[in-house]
Amino acid sequence: MKVADYLVGSLIKMGITDVFGIPGGVVLEFVYALNKRTENIKTHLLHHEQNAGFAALGYAQSTQKMGVAFGTKGPGILNLTSSIAEAYSDSIPSLFITAHSLDDTSDKMRFIEDQEINIIPIFESITKYCVRVNNADSFIDELKKSIYLANSGRKGPVVIDISSKIWSSEVLETELEKEVLENVNDSKNTFEDAVLSIEKNLNESKRPLLLIGDGIRQAGIEKEVIEFSEKNKIPVIYSRGCQDIMSGSKMAFGYVGSHGIRYTNYILSEADLLISLGNRLSFPIKSKSFLDIFNKCKLIRCDIDENEFIREIPNSKNFQCNVKDVLKELLNKNIENNNISEWLNTCNRIKEILWDSDTNTPVNEIAHLLDSLRDTGAIVGDVGNNEFWLSRAYEFSKNSNKILFSRSLGTMGCSIGKAIGAYYSLKKNIVCFIGDQALQMNPQELQFISNNKLPIWIVVINNNSSGMIKSRQIRRYNSEFLLTTEETGYSVVNLEKLSNVYDFSYIQVESIEDIDNKLIDCDYTKPLFINFIVDENIDLEISLPIGNSCKDMEPKLSKEIYEKLNLNIDYKKGKKCSN
Repeated sequence: MKVADYLVGSLIKMGITDVFGIPGGVVLEFVYALNKRTENIKTHLLHHEQNAGFAALGYAQSTQKMGVAFGTKGPGILNLTSSIAEAYSDSIPSLFITAHSLDDTSDKMRFIEDQEINIIPIFESITKYCVRVNNADSFIDELKKSIYLANSGRKGPVVIDISSKIWSSEVLETELEKEVLENVNDSKNTFEDAVLSIEKNLNESKRPLLLIGDGIRQAGIEKEVIEFSEKNKIPVIYSRGCQDIMSGSKMAFGYVGSHGIRYTNYILSEADLLISLGNRLSFPIKSKSFLDIFNKCKLIRCDIDENEFIREIPNSKNFQCNVKDVLKELLNKNIENNNISEWLNTCNRIKEILWDSDTNTPVNEIAHLLDSLRDTGAIVGDVGNNEFWLSRAYEFSKNSNKILFSRSLGTMGCSIGKAIGAYYSLKKNIVCFIGDQALQMNPQELQFISNNKLPIWIVVINNNSSGMIKSRQIRRYNSEFLLTTEETGYSVVNLEKLSNVYDFSYIQVESIEDIDNKLIDCDYTKPLFINFIVDENIDLEISLPIGNSCKDMEPKLSKEIYEKLNLNIDYKKGKKCSN
């Protein structure tokens, strides 16, 4: 069996059905090997390698299968850099394949041959593993190691750079029958200690909270965390990127953060025990807003990556373990704490009082659109004000679809590529939200969607400005706008003409009435372009100013609301809410 055929067979064995990329001379043998197995695996030609990478990430984020993308040598693989960095930041299992024709990697000459570049030192800091393979004898071991690392522990991207000379080299076919390692738990065996600590502290706590992160999704225990929280009546808060995990649960109390849900931050500020499962707690370590919480709140941290504990947080116990082991064991425990039901009632009352304090026109309209969706497989968000409006709208809607974001790196323009990958993973309608500025970063993939007649809706949140930077200019630069408005150099393409060029159906939405009247007959099986108009003067709200306590978000609430909160928090210990 040839190296190229072995690689394709290994991908098929792992259940991978779709691969994304742009061919070049050094990877053609691999592309032809893929083409021989089209009954099992499909190859998709994107229009830019960056989006091939993002499509692989969308594929992986939708189902937790490993995403696969390829690019040719030199500029081809370098165009995948943003998606590789995103996969590393967000711990997305992914394999990036490239090849080289020159085995010499002399570091003394600037370059030896056109398009040849040694990618290893470039990608080492943004991959779990990056390897250059020059001979067939080491190929199988390096491939298995790469696949193992991408899918084990804290998942992430791997890059394998194969010499084009060995694509046709023979390897033993029997090797293909060996197990391809994946989903291996390589954590230290401390989950029992974590379980004992959680059980003990839960029985003693008066105001416990679970804080979950994307580690829950990576471990595949979304149902278990809901079951545990509902069984023991423990409120759950979460990071914004995994808000869909708790969708529909009565134990869900919103996402935390400087642009988080106000009632979530408020509830967090009143907790006396925080159990963090698969969440990085990625607030700035010197943040007074969040650090002060842990001076009065115990913290138990369970994470598969012990490097996360380098960030020392006061009053915390750290356990390097697989949260899957922890949750499964906790489900067998009986938590005996009569205080928790009283705390849950308090959390519900806080949520009720603050429920509609932070919605505005874009949030209400987007929430209405989300509630109008049917037959949708996933929602994909981009980066900018639009992502925060979408997150807030999702929280206030009844929508329970999977939702994908660029969580840590914040890569503008990633959503269209991710939507393509999500479609091939789920084979259902995908709704992609993107800002008018981010759209201009990758509009070429509208051609891929149109040409392949994919049921993807592109919702452009159009405020005719670079809204997030404009907001910062309002706060920090006295509204002296620069490169963010039409008057200072910013511009938006005619979106209706753009949609016509790519043969999309087009509608323009400016109100809830438009959503009701124009979306009702839309075909979920075809591409659709929605120009979602937002007043450019609407600012991003709400926010947590630097130095404020976690619950003191802006804009400020009325004194009447603070009084209601004080009256309904019966464990205040004499404290009053600030106003």
